[in-house]
Amino acid sequence: MILWPPDDTRQAVLTLLLIALAGVGLELLRRKTASEFPGAKRGDWMLAMRQRARRASVEAGRRIGSAVRELTDDDRHPDDAKLDRLARLGELKESGVLTSREFREEKKRILSG
Repeated sequence: MILWPPDDTRQAVLTLLLIALAGVGLELLRRKTASEFPGAKRGDWMLAMRQRARRASVEAGRRIGSAVRELTDDDRHPDDAKLDRLARLGELKESGVLTSREFREEKKRILSG
């Protein structure tokens, strides 16, 4: 339609009218956005999303590290500590913090050590 000349004048006028309407619509959208978010700059959204992802990653790492530390810091009898660590490991798997693979590897490590 736009790549080659239209067959008749009617089609050319319709094509130009649609292009003009799309341009007007985009300009109205740009103005509405500028009025609703006057301090916004190009790229702000992407920067905010990266910061949110970074904070979520740090928080997840902190929670997993804390959970693993709970599994390894014990001053009790080794057998009691193993049972408690295995129970806590099962809770972490059920709550979705650990995957099945991570659960199996940690369980092997606890039982062998």
